[in-house]
Amino acid sequence: MTIKMQRPSDGKTADVHPDEVDNMRMHGWRIVEAETAPVSVLAVVDIPPEWAGLHWKQQVVLATKISGRDDITKVDEAREIIAVESARRAEG
Repeated sequence: MTIKMQRPSDGKTADVHPDEVDNMRMHGWRIVEAETAPVSVLAVVDIPPEWAGLHWKQQVVLATKISGRDDITKVDEAREIIAVESARRAEG
């Protein structure tokens, strides 16, 4: 399993092993697509329009449900997962 990341400065993308994500973030890279859980899981998780105003712990819970992962503890990572999935859904 890899995570798609992008370097905003030049738009370069890479598929990164999960163990390298934190290192890549330290160098300015960001996750560009939510880690994929089975579609059935993603389809049933409701993302409220006001999710950005939720308490950070609620954002972590929401990101955990969206991604199907149980290792999300940082609010920045949670926000990125929610934002990417929300944008993906908005695109149709």
